[in-house]
Amino acid sequence: MTQIYMGIYAMKDPATVELGGKLQAFLDQYDFKFESDSDANNPIHIVLTHDAADVPFRVLSARHLVILLEEATEIAHYAGTELFRYLELCLALGLVQRKALACNPLIINEDLQHPENERCLFNCTGEIQSYALQVEGFYVCRAYREFYLCLCCEREFEQLDRQLNLLRKGPKYSEK
Repeated sequence: MTQIYMGIYAMKDPATVELGGKLQAFLDQYDFKFESDSDANNPIHIVLTHDAADVPFRVLSARHLVILLEEATEIAHYAGTELFRYLELCLALGLVQRKALACNPLIINEDLQHPENERCLFNCTGEIQSYALQVEGFYVCRAYREFYLCLCCEREFEQLDRQLNLLRKGPKYSEK
């Protein structure tokens, strides 16, 4: 079982609550199709927050994932997509990393940090505003694609690729 959690301040904002509902629906579909290592006794917690350390998503452990809402609207607008689609992308990226941690107990979340100065959606180095440049084009570098596929994340990457294809078909990328 995987659930979205929001802080008390986020719950006061109807738009954030609506986003949480849409992301929960995305997760429910994801759980049904792919999630075999989660159960009601050991749930996966996904927290939506405005307070994070300048990264769009952060995997704290195999059971804890944080999605940053701060600057998300601006990044989604820059990328030419809807906010909830951008957040679904962050969630899909985080779920790939979460699966890598869950299936490989010798790996820690610091092992998943992408090198700087290389365009890739997994490159969360730098300030959150600079992540917009990573999002543009919706690209995962070959090295990290192979890295995660070697770590038993095939199904999660299939889901991520579906998200990327959906985003690439958006209005910004389907023009001429």
